[in-house]
Amino acid sequence: MKNTTEKSSKKKLNFWFKFTMFFVIIFFFVAIIKMNIQINDMKAELKVAESEFQQRQLSIEKIKAEIDSLPNSVEELDEETIKKIANEKLDLRDSDVIIFATSQPN
Repeated sequence: MKNTTEKSSKKKLNFWFKFTMFFVIIFFFVAIIKMNIQINDMKAELKVAESEFQQRQLSIEKIKAEIDSLPNSVEELDEETIKKIANEKLDLRDSDVIIFATSQPN
């Protein structure tokens, strides 16, 4: 009798061990898949960030080139350059420029 109870308890233990191991393996498998998906998403975000970084670097280089092309002092600036800077950077216009605007509600 003792032998059969030991065998049945070993079988029960063996079953629960296999059952637990099965779910542990499934858990790790799902976790690995989720991490792989997250890695791919982060790689895509990295590509977008690198692209934006390159665009901003080009923009910075363009601005540096514009700054280098400007005269060293304000006295050396001609009227056209001042108007161009006021128009582009400060959004100012000459008094003879007509701006059309509508004030219709949305």
